[in-house]
Amino acid sequence: MDKQFEYLGVHFNISVILNYETERCIDGKTYHHITVNDMGPSNYYMTEKVIDEDLEAVVNNMTIAAKQWVDSRQSPPKHQLLHDLGFK
Repeated sequence: MDKQFEYLGVHFNISVILNYETERCIDGKTYHHITVNDMGPSNYYMTEKVIDEDLEAVVNNMTIAAKQWVDSRQSPPKHQLLHDLGFK
């Protein structure tokens, strides 16, 4: 299953593979594989393997992490920030 979202002009794709891995034992856990990647020229790529109970929370956390990555790239360089504060 795929979902695309855009944040500040950067497009991402979230791919979820349900039932990626299942433990073959009594009460075995089922794992899902989540991948978030940038659809542009940059190299953002994050994967996680999660159990059923954590699926929604991990997808939300990975979306937030992708947005924070964009924010960190959009922030001004430190030398420009110091110059704006009056340093020479």
